[in-house]
Amino acid sequence: APSGGGCVCDCTTGHTGTRCENCATGYAVLDISVNQCLDNCTNVTVSCNGMASSVRRAANFASAQGQQHCNCTCLPGYAGASCERCASGYTGYPNCIDACTEISVSCVEAASVSVTGANGVCQCQCKTGATGQYC
Repeated sequence: APSGGGCVCDCTTGHTGTRCENCATGYAVLDISVNQCLDNCTNVTVSCNGMASSVRRAANFASAQGQQHCNCTCLPGYAGASCERCASGYTGYPNCIDACTEISVSCVEAASVSVTGANGVCQCQCKTGATGQYC
């Protein structure tokens, strides 16, 4: 596409620049012999689908060769190596709301007998002496 008299390339994932000559944010040339911009485990948006509080390089980072080499600390409700799915008890990726199916997610577990509801509107059945929506 024309831009100020020149052309702008449509870059592949991980590359940026007029001629795709630079690595995009969150990417770096990890192996000079390959000269390809790969996920460098510094950006949760790149490494963890934006669904993590932090990301760091895995112990096998140097030998991973383009495979999953980042460790994501997924936000509550998210799971998977790249936080690419909802955790147990949550539904509706990418929003991952409480599915009202697991006491440990929806209620105060020690004070609850069961949970009902849907789409994040849960009602916990409380043990004797416990009260409130979440017991």
